[in-house]
Amino acid sequence: MDRFVYVCLFFLFISSTSKLTTSYPLSTKSRWIVDEKGQRVKLACVNWPAHLQPTVAEGLSKQPLDSISKKIISMGCNCVRLTWPLDLMTNDTLALKVTVKQSFEILKLFEDVSGIQTHNPKILNLPLFNAFQAGAVARMTSTPSSVTLTGKTCMHAGPGLQSKNVLFHPSSGLCVTNSPSYKLATVRLGPCPKADPCTFNPNKGILRINKMCVEAPNVAGQKVKLGVGTKCSKLGQIAATKMHFSFKTSNGLLLCLDVDERDNIVVANPCKCLTKDASCDPAIQWFKVL
Repeated sequence: MDRFVYVCLFFLFISSTSKLTTSYPLSTKSRWIVDEKGQRVKLACVNWPAHLQPTVAEGLSKQPLDSISKKIISMGCNCVRLTWPLDLMTNDTLALKVTVKQSFEILKLFEDVSGIQTHNPKILNLPLFNAFQAGAVARMTSTPSSVTLTGKTCMHAGPGLQSKNVLFHPSSGLCVTNSPSYKLATVRLGPCPKADPCTFNPNKGILRINKMCVEAPNVAGQKVKLGVGTKCSKLGQIAATKMHFSFKTSNGLLLCLDVDERDNIVVANPCKCLTKDASCDPAIQWFKVL
């Protein structure tokens, strides 16, 4: 099965009373969400839980996805934040091998299995990750033409789409891509559907983005760049999560890939939370090849 994973934070539904915005994808600029033209976008969001034990969006055993989507629009919302469990990121067996039906049956929720069979039968035998993709496609095709999507729910591409892996940044819901706006091959975060293909060889420690390898800086706070040949940096995966990508500078300093939240540029900074400090949050430095 293809493992082209792209990640979705918002399903945007532009209601009939709102001005249609077509300049997507969305991104962040300072503390604002902006469209492709740099104009601020105001979102009226509803939270849709999908992070509970079945790891499937709630309500799909009660109503068709199309009906739920239209109900959200009728409430005046133009955005849905679909929550999901971290286990889908860290447990490939759960994400790729367990189907929606199996997930509910393990919890002995047999009535919900019957409900999904009635209202949303197409997702019943999909792996959990693919169920998110099915939901996204349904929103794009069965709701008004003003629907678009970008951002934080992980999903797989179905048959017929090009297979590729991407480097996902869970904290932001974005993926790593080469920035064409810089003279040098600077690495930054962007919408996952437009992310560059990525590979990581854990034995050699080589991380490649769009066939170019990561060249880590020698000083903390500097930008990570892409290159070819002998300048490729050897990266390791440290900490129990295996989502810290680390390297040592020429003077022995241990640095990790990090994100400058002002402009979403990938930089190198001292690795966070390597000690057992419960108050420390390492998520900004987490990356995972999907």
